[in-house]
Amino acid sequence: MFWKLGFFKMGNALRLLYGKCFQPFTTGDSDSVGPPYTTTAPAVSALAHDLFNFEITSQVPEALSHHVVSSREAQVTWYGKLLQAWKEAKPPPKTPEEVARLIVETLSRAQYQKVDVEGLLEFYGLPHPSNLAEISTGVPTRLPEFVRFQGGTRLPEFVQFQSGTTLPEEVKFEMFTLPVVGKTVPDGDGLNVYVDTDDPRESSNIPGDVLMAADQRSEARAMKNYAVADELHQKIIKSGYRVIDFQNEEILARKYRIRLRGIDALEMLMPFGEKAKQELVKLVDGKCLRVLVYGEDQYGRCVADVYCNHIFVQEVMLKKGLAWHYVTYDQRDEFVDWQKEARAKKTGLWEQSNPEKPWEWRKKNKREAEISTGVPTRLTEFVFQGGTLPEFVFQGGTRLPEGVKFEMHTLPVDGNTVPDGDGLNVYVNTDDPRESSNIPRAVLMAADRRSKARAKKNYARADELRQKIIESGYQVIDLQNEEILARKYRIRLRGIDAPEMSMPFGKEAKEELVKLVHGKCLRVLVYEEDQYGRCVADIYCNGIFVQEVMLKKGLAWHYVAYDQRVEFATWQKEARTKKTGLWVQSNPEKPWEWRKKNKREGR
Repeated sequence: MFWKLGFFKMGNALRLLYGKCFQPFTTGDSDSVGPPYTTTAPAVSALAHDLFNFEITSQVPEALSHHVVSSREAQVTWYGKLLQAWKEAKPPPKTPEEVARLIVETLSRAQYQKVDVEGLLEFYGLPHPSNLAEISTGVPTRLPEFVRFQGGTRLPEFVQFQSGTTLPEEVKFEMFTLPVVGKTVPDGDGLNVYVDTDDPRESSNIPGDVLMAADQRSEARAMKNYAVADELHQKIIKSGYRVIDFQNEEILARKYRIRLRGIDALEMLMPFGEKAKQELVKLVDGKCLRVLVYGEDQYGRCVADVYCNHIFVQEVMLKKGLAWHYVTYDQRDEFVDWQKEARAKKTGLWEQSNPEKPWEWRKKNKREAEISTGVPTRLTEFVFQGGTLPEFVFQGGTRLPEGVKFEMHTLPVDGNTVPDGDGLNVYVNTDDPRESSNIPRAVLMAADRRSKARAKKNYARADELRQKIIESGYQVIDLQNEEILARKYRIRLRGIDAPEMSMPFGKEAKEELVKLVHGKCLRVLVYEEDQYGRCVADIYCNGIFVQEVMLKKGLAWHYVAYDQRVEFATWQKEARTKKTGLWVQSNPEKPWEWRKKNKREGR
């Protein structure tokens, strides 16, 4: 113990000595971290040196483990993210405060444990923010008391609300967008978004001429008549829709123009107007958003609260001093507090001694302030068609149903891998904080070597390494032209038992499950592991409780021996009364009894 303590103190002493004695120089290479930095702060020099060393050796400081709780593999992931963040910082951080902010922002947004973030700051002798959720991190200090959105930078990892789930007062409806294209953001308080028309609210409201044009366009493209296809697409666009290529699949999506509720960002010609737009682009580009719509303004835009990867967008804009609280239209106390906080710190527009209010600027500059109305969007009341979610909210620290061990959010499911009507094979991105700290070293090394082999066009070696990764329960998945290391999970739907494939309605059950999950990102609440190593779980897909659908459609039995939920019995009784699915049979065989008689085919 004394030897370890001595080693740790010696490490810190060497770090400080390095910070004082090392004379950094600048080469002008923007892609390098060290030595191209200029600072006299020992803590900054020490981190820059370690990042420089990491870039060359992929090694992190040995003594770091004394300050953090996560594994060495997780630490490697942190340094990779910090290295990239440092390279992208314009200008690079030079003071301890700036470096602390970079660490907090990079690691907190990646959802690493607070104790690890604090430990890393302590290791380098960097200042601790009074609150890790302070706006310098981009993470809101107070999340709303309703469902938090688990989003992603690459794909929509979310679950929608059911009717009956509590929403903030006055919200007309909510929607979840496809990934936002940052270059379409008009300014600091407006967005253009698209929503998949597979959403139950959208699917029943698509105009007939849009559906017809989309069908005709598909046929024209199949015949390689691209001129006609483009003409039809223009017709679709003029109707407020668009065909979007997403994950190699064409999606018909509806366009919505969004006005952020309760804030008024600087106009583009005003001081900080361009910066406000850039901040909003940074927040939403490539992300899937959760949008709570309160109404429609005079320009046909949805007035809404917007959430992105747990972040309440309006809070960020106010705390960074890039928008005013639009108090005439929104009297929320927290908005007042966030603006007051930015003003006290002289952040953003508050650097000015007497900043002009954007609504007053518009009165004096009507021509520049004109807003294109585009295609008006009619707002309709939304009642979700589908299951009943329990009253819980997302993510750590929030309430989950009793008995849930953990939750995960999957990458899009390949319907071809669905084995039957109550089982799934799914993959979870290892960037997920729960996964990143548990990746076996052998898998990380194989993934790194495979990447290098592919860069050298040694595809035979790359395939060999990929097979090794697969055998370890992982997979390298190509998603939106990016390779993702993902972990495989086998899922058993909790509380139901679908007919086996050789039984009547076995194939129909599988087809229904494929229809529900194919290409979708799922929310999985895991209760336990069964004797076959599968996660026994509740599954939600785009707001739909999958087990409920299977029971109501008569494509599964309530597995009452393992699950006594009253609602499951009710849904089965409803299907039986309507003689839906397997209940068209007068005396359907129970799958668990069938398996006893057919052990070879049973599970």
